[in-house]
Amino acid sequence: MAGTDEPGDDADLAGVASQLYALAPEDFVAARNARAKQARAGGARDLARRVGALPKPTAAAWLLNQLARHRPDAVAELVGLGDQLRDAQSQLAGDQLRGLGRQRQQVVAAFARQAAALADELGRPLSETLRQQVEETLRAAVADAAVGQALMTGRLTSALTYVGMGEVDVSAVVAAPRAGGRIGAEAPPRQPEVAGEPDDEVAGARQRRRAAAQEAVRVAEADGEQAASELHRQETLSRDLDQRWERLRERIDTLRGELDRVEAEADELEDERTEAGEDREAAVRRATEAADAVQRARDGLDRLPRESR
Repeated sequence: MAGTDEPGDDADLAGVASQLYALAPEDFVAARNARAKQARAGGARDLARRVGALPKPTAAAWLLNQLARHRPDAVAELVGLGDQLRDAQSQLAGDQLRGLGRQRQQVVAAFARQAAALADELGRPLSETLRQQVEETLRAAVADAAVGQALMTGRLTSALTYVGMGEVDVSAVVAAPRAGGRIGAEAPPRQPEVAGEPDDEVAGARQRRRAAAQEAVRVAEADGEQAASELHRQETLSRDLDQRWERLRERIDTLRGELDRVEAEADELEDERTEAGEDREAAVRRATEAADAVQRARDGLDRLPRESR
């Protein structure tokens, strides 16, 4: 019956949506309208209506969809690692939780760099605003299982944010959810399989998630060792500086004591110089008076007649 959502319609809509959300943003509207017209011409009126209602993805959502298509294994690892981190978080507390938080930030930052690199490859470098929206969605995908599954569909219509309170309702931001608004464990559109991958997809995904978790642990441990080494270096440097400071303080005290002694000696010498100056002036006066006396005596002698000398 027209207007009734049948399972087949869901599958057809998901298939059409997967193709449309792989397109460049500027090609989306024309392609969507053409597919809706095609479905209507084929008598699938309800499918045509639902295809025509598919929203154009935002720039951030488009890039995240491309990430799911071009880096499906990486996205699966991110989502799987989010599951493991959430399980671990339920059993940790205190410093372990803070360490887990730092590990989560490192993982998200690494995937954000992958997204930025992909944007460059596709000729659409990220602005700062788009970078933040992409990183917020990746952070939400690690924190919330529903967001992770939504990211894997490759059919996001907008970016997501996780505020840390309950599950995120992703049905409004994923094109063509299953009946009832469920996202489910839909896999992203994949590129051709690489030779040598495990035949058992479940086992392969589990292996990749475990490898990603082990790598995250290795990175966190390496960061911890580096931080401990830096702390040891800083503590050693601090002790060395403290010792040097103490030695300088002791030297300052010694020099101040010597300066006090030298200043006291200088004061005594100044007194002696003043007294010596006064004695010299007195000696000069006495010598002058004596010279004057000699001159007067000579003058008196010269005035006497020579016969009486």
